[in-house]
Formats: sequence, C-alpha cells, structure tokens
Amino acid sequence: MKTFVQDHNHNLTLPAFTNVMAAHRNINEGDKAHIHSMHEVGFQTRQIMEFFAYLSGAYRSLHFIKKDVYNYIDDVHCSRIVQGDATAAISYLKGKTEVEEFDQYWTDMIATFGLEELTNNMHNLGYTN
Repeated sequence: MKTFVQDHNHNLTLPAFTNVMAAHRNINEGDKAHIHSMHEVGFQTRQIMEFFAYLSGAYRSLHFIKKDVYNYIDDVHCSRIVQGDATAAISYLKGKTEVEEFDQYWTDMIATFGLEELTNNMHNLGYTN
C-alpha cells in the first residue's frame, strides 16, 4: 500500500444496522445452547428467532439473523451424521432385517390359513404392500 485515503466515496453504515453485517454477526455459546434445546423439542426456526427477538426487544437488537440459526442447526445435524454414520447404518440394516422377517411371517400366515386367493384379489384391486 502506497497511500491511505481517509475519505470514503459512500456513507458509512449506521451503527443501528451493523448487527446484520457478516463481520458483526455471531451466535454466542449461550444462545447456541438455547437454539439447540429449542430445536430439539420441536420449535421451528421462525419461532426461535421470534423468541430471541422478544428477549432482546427487537430483531434489530439481535447479533445474528435467521440464516445464522439455520446454518448452526445444519452444522449440528451434519456433525451428528458424521459421528453416527456407522450407528445409523447398523440401525437401518437391523430395521431392514425386521421387515424381511415380517414379510416372511406374513407369507407363511397367508399360506397357513389358505388366503392366497383373497390376497390375489386384493392385489388385483390395487391393495398391495
């Protein structure tokens, strides 16, 4: 840098609006804990934002925007998936085994009680599993 020009070719942002500038936005750890717990019990992001706006007095008093909340929730969700990939796969495979066992049980029950014709009629009418 050779020279520094102190004059700006535009007006600076008013302090009342700096909270929405990317460099000034952040969610502190306490707010993250509230957001996490509210999301876990089923609050929508809109409702979470309304709650924080109510606590701070207005949306303009918040130091984060709705997109920041979405990003935080998404980050938490992604970290769970990475940590739980093996567990999720095992749960899926166990569930699939249970479905296959049920399907076999169902087929055996139909054969035991001679309900093949009824099942075929239901299948022809569009009732399928």
